[in-house]
Amino acid sequence: MFVPPETIDELPLVSFAIGQKLIEEGTAGAELYFLVDGAVEILKGSTVIARVRERGAMFGEMSVLLACPHTATVRATSEVSCRVSRDPLQYLASHPAVMFYVGRILAHRIESLNRYLVDVKAQLHEQGTWPW
Repeated sequence: MFVPPETIDELPLVSFAIGQKLIEEGTAGAELYFLVDGAVEILKGSTVIARVRERGAMFGEMSVLLACPHTATVRATSEVSCRVSRDPLQYLASHPAVMFYVGRILAHRIESLNRYLVDVKAQLHEQGTWPW
């Protein structure tokens, strides 16, 4: 999956230094980030849950779409460049291709979590610790 570059090239390019936080868990935010270059890690508390370096990766969408505080921290592990939308709801509404990209990313995440949940349930059932 790849966000069409022509749709994000109009957004401002913002740079982050190694160790700098793009997003901090628990804070309010209204920006949507698209990775152009570099690598980040995603943390829940102090646990690294993912490392991302894929061009076009997106961060901040859950906070934007749910109007809630950020659910994870995104920290640069190298020099990072991102395209940033400071008015993401308007941006998404006026760029259907990007909104479709967001929907596909979220659908893939749900599918991945479903597979993980099934695996955990199967393991608990085999151990005799699943309550049903």
